[in-house]
Amino acid sequence: MKRADWLEFRLPEASGNWVRFWPRRWPVSPRDSAWTHVGRQSLEMPASEGTEGHLDDSWTRAGELELLVRELDDVLYVPPASTSGQDLALEMMRFAAEAGIPCVGQCRPSQSADELEQLVQTAGDNTEILIDLTTLIVEPEQCVDAQTVASSRKKDERVVGLFPLVAGLSDGSETVHRVLDQAERMQLDSMRVVTLSPAPEVLRRLGSRLPDEAALALFHSGDPDLRSAERLMRGRGFEVWRDRPSPRGAALGRRRTASGVLCRIGETWTALGRAESAAQEFFVASRWLDDTALDLDALVREGNLRVVDRISPNVASVIVEWIESGRSSLLEELEREYFEG
Repeated sequence: MKRADWLEFRLPEASGNWVRFWPRRWPVSPRDSAWTHVGRQSLEMPASEGTEGHLDDSWTRAGELELLVRELDDVLYVPPASTSGQDLALEMMRFAAEAGIPCVGQCRPSQSADELEQLVQTAGDNTEILIDLTTLIVEPEQCVDAQTVASSRKKDERVVGLFPLVAGLSDGSETVHRVLDQAERMQLDSMRVVTLSPAPEVLRRLGSRLPDEAALALFHSGDPDLRSAERLMRGRGFEVWRDRPSPRGAALGRRRTASGVLCRIGETWTALGRAESAAQEFFVASRWLDDTALDLDALVREGNLRVVDRISPNVASVIVEWIESGRSSLLEELEREYFEG
């Protein structure tokens, strides 16, 4: 079984919670509530009819799953599974933890305390558990057991909230505050925001549930304002940025972390409306760090960054500062402007 036969993938980005890989097919139930697919950055609605989704697991019965997971070298995203698929989700997370692969697991706040507890217990040190808050936005009348999530959050700081940002649906300050009120009752103190552009069919189904005025806003809104949402959340005391998690291995981990710093600089630079050409310098260097096998510390120590044509002098100075001090004054400046400016 080849990687492309069972996995989808994309470039890891700060705005996508650093996800790189996820299963191509996955057991979900059409009876479940709406949820956010972090990998595809899509809004998934429950089917109006049909039977439970099915993952073709003929290859997993042959014992290939562990080998397939262990060969990964970047963040694996495990979507929320139906009850019948819960064991598969736990198995993938366990293999990732044992191999030192960063992982993002996900569940709905409506899942049972036992299911959530199993996810937390299975998660490795480099795993984050997302509590998907989509249903609080799409179906605000639905009751959620905040105490179940709060109980798990007390035990493990890796449990955080997932907020889907959809123009005309969830980007208004009133909606953001309402969901954050629920998140506080769950004792969550970190939030991951994923910007979504729902497919036309999903928009039509959403619109049919909303009053005319709200439906009109949904269909005629522009891009959602990520910065405003994240500033509001930070103002309420929620942490919204996450450093890029790195896989096991010192040299590889250093390159991935440095790549994450450059990517975050590029994304923030763009969000602040600064020159696109400068942002591209950071994105290009970030991708180069993802692809190279060279020792970054050695490149800096020996003064050889200047011979890498994909690293401009401006980017090189950022890398050198990060290698030598563990921080980036440019990123700190951009972060202050993004949240406070």
